[in-house]
Amino acid sequence: MLKDKTVMDDEKDGLDALSKISGLKKERVQKIWDDVKDNQKVLEECERPHDFEQISEKFGSDYVCKKCGGKVRSIDAKWYKEGLKDSDSSQWIIRG
Repeated sequence: MLKDKTVMDDEKDGLDALSKISGLKKERVQKIWDDVKDNQKVLEECERPHDFEQISEKFGSDYVCKKCGGKVRSIDAKWYKEGLKDSDSSQWIIRG
């Protein structure tokens, strides 16, 4: 059972917790986390705008940026493209 804490003390506690919850070995959880951080770094350092292309024809397939190689979920690629379209809009609506 997980320790009774509101906030994890350090990265090791988080790794232990995720390993227990997921049933994956700690090394696998660490590898997944490292891959996520590496992908985020690639996406952040990309010369924008991203040029996302669907990886496969399978429904819900991830997208990869043809410029940097960073990967995103299909829904993220969709909203990114919508944001690009909106940024070209000459009519901005500001509320509040």
